Formats: sequence, structure tokens, C-alpha cells
Amino acid sequence: MNSLKFFIFFIILLSFSCKKNKTQENVFQTEKLRDTTLKNYTLKITENLKPKAKEQVKNWEEYQKIDEFLRNNQNTNAEETLFNAEELARLTQELKDSIRIETFKTPDYKIRLNVINNEALRLKDMSTIPNLSSNEVLTEYQKVFEAFNALNSKLNNKVSKEKINKELKDFIETVATDSVVMDTVKYEEFK
Repeated sequence: MNSLKFFIFFIILLSFSCKKNKTQENVFQTEKLRDTTLKNYTLKITENLKPKAKEQVKNWEEYQKIDEFLRNNQNTNAEETLFNAEELARLTQELKDSIRIETFKTPDYKIRLNVINNEALRLKDMSTIPNLSSNEVLTEYQKVFEAFNALNSKLNNKVSKEKINKELKDFIETVATDSVVMDTVKYEEFK
């Protein structure tokens, strides 16, 4: 009789432990599904080019392509971002290799182009890694946008600097001309 009670107790204990494992397994699967759900996010190009800067890059086809790509893919989700990562990496590589404007062939522009390309390559590498969270993908994609914004900022700064230099040059010429005239007038008065 005792062995029968012990056997029944063992069966009941075993059934409870199996149910508990199944419940934990279901919770784990639910958490995993929740992590991979498609969440849309929106990123923006916050640094738009000034008209003079747009004029300077209007014939730079690779810049125009990457600008269009990022503007068309601002509202997306992790799955789409990873799906487009290879194209983005290709476009950034072309951009980096295609500096056509002589004034942009300086280290400060090359560094910004390298950063954009490196971030896009990281995103491309992430597309081969299974079980990434959408936050990880979003963070890396956001770095691409930040690097592109930094490039646009540099282009805008160049235009602003050129404008300030021109205004300063004009001012110096005006002051120099006025002082020569003033010196001549003073000299004529004292003769």
C-alpha cells in the first residue's frame, strides 16, 4: 500500500513539474516573438543643404543617390532596414569613391564619407546576424543618418565660410580704399 501511495505521489509530482516546464517554455517563446515584432520608426535628415551647397553638389550623382535613398527610407522598420542594408552599403561605397569636386578632396570630407560608409557596412553585417532586436538595428541605422547629417553640416559650413570670407574681403577693400582717400584729403589740407 505504501509503495502504491509513493508511486501515485511520484506521478503527480512528475506531472506538475512537466506542466511547469511547458509553461516556462511558452513564456520564453512569447518573449521571443514580442522582440521580433515589426515596429516602424522614423528617422530624419535634420541638416538640409543650403541653396549654395545644393548648387555645389547638384552634379555629384552619388551624393544625390544616397540623399534620395535615405529620404525614401526614413519611415521603415528593422526588417526593411536589414533588407536594404546591402544597397545602402553599395551606395555609400560609391559615394566615398566618387569625390568629383576638387574642394571636397580634403581629409575632413573624406573622414565624413568614411564614417557613413563604415556605419552602412556595419548595418550590412548586422543583416547576417540572427535574432537582432529592432532597437539594435534602429541604433545602427540612426548612426548612418547622423553621419550623413554631419556631411551636410560640413557642406553648409563650407558655403557659410566662403560667404563670410567674401564679405570680409569686400569690407577690407572698402576700408582700405576709404583710408587711402582719407589720407590724401588730410595731406592736401596740410600743404
